[in-house]
Amino acid sequence: MCVLLYRLCHRLRPHHHHPNRIHPVMKSWKSYESMSALAFTTLSIISIVFSYSLSLVARDIKFVMAHPSTDIGSSNHYTYEGSDYPNTLPVNLDHPVQTVMEESVHYGLDDDAARDEWEYTSPFGAAFIRLGPDARMFYPDMFHPMHCLRYVHGVLVEVEESNVNHLEHCLNYLRRITLCHIDLTLEPGDFVTRNFTSDAVGQTHICRDWKTVYDAMEADWVSWLRYRSERDMIDVSPQ
Repeated sequence: MCVLLYRLCHRLRPHHHHPNRIHPVMKSWKSYESMSALAFTTLSIISIVFSYSLSLVARDIKFVMAHPSTDIGSSNHYTYEGSDYPNTLPVNLDHPVQTVMEESVHYGLDDDAARDEWEYTSPFGAAFIRLGPDARMFYPDMFHPMHCLRYVHGVLVEVEESNVNHLEHCLNYLRRITLCHIDLTLEPGDFVTRNFTSDAVGQTHICRDWKTVYDAMEADWVSWLRYRSERDMIDVSPQ
């Protein structure tokens, strides 16, 4: 567009003629000035429209990008009454982590250490968190499948009383949450035939930093204890 306008102005520019030849210079020059003004006016309008279009694109990009909160207490624009609360726990998970899937001597099936290790997959406050000015109780969904894994483990080692309905719920929930959080990392070969003793190290996965969530849950539990103490409250919720 700019090149075409330049060529147009160049063609309209008056050329030098023999001094003795009569040529309507003034008329040509006025025509040149008029066309130049028109060309630059058109170019300015195009520039303004283009800049405005870019601003709209930038606005749309900013709109669709996620901006997670940096701490639990930052979502103050919610009342936490009825359905007026955030859809997700407002914790900053901007920085993913690498996790190598490898076999472990921990989280076994039936030994004293394994029972404690499975028990402590639950964070402070039994995974309940209090949000809002009235400390409304919520349960982050991350800890629901963890509860189900603990329950299935307890049933397998006969620590938990087997409840068919609860067991079916947990198995189905683990199936659905796996489909919801799909991981397309490729595993070579057939993992069913893999010797997990000699071949203990698996693939590297990119994950959300779960330690940040555990830390946030711990901080919230300490805050809840302080809140309860200041008001002489008796906590009847799960510990």
